[in-house]
Amino acid sequence: MVFDVDQERPVDRRMKRYVQIDMSVDCDGKKEIRKIFLDGKQYMVDSVLSVRKATSRSVGGGGQRYVVRIGKDITSLFEEPDGRFFVEYKEKY
Repeated sequence: MVFDVDQERPVDRRMKRYVQIDMSVDCDGKKEIRKIFLDGKQYMVDSVLSVRKATSRSVGGGGQRYVVRIGKDITSLFEEPDGRFFVEYKEKY
């Protein structure tokens, strides 16, 4: 287990996890992300709160960053220039 030395509590370690998504693109090129698939589960995207170019400082990589709401949670979904999507997956130790 890894601990934060100053706080003496477990540290969340993040890693890049590529995900499959269910998305539609309209004739104007606007993307609508509907679902994210991770570890055999599907997560319904309730809304996209923002879209902008960004870099993931936690795990590296970047491109378009979609801030999405899934239920009560808000998370970031990144689209790399090659078209793959990833999330910053939290690994607890």
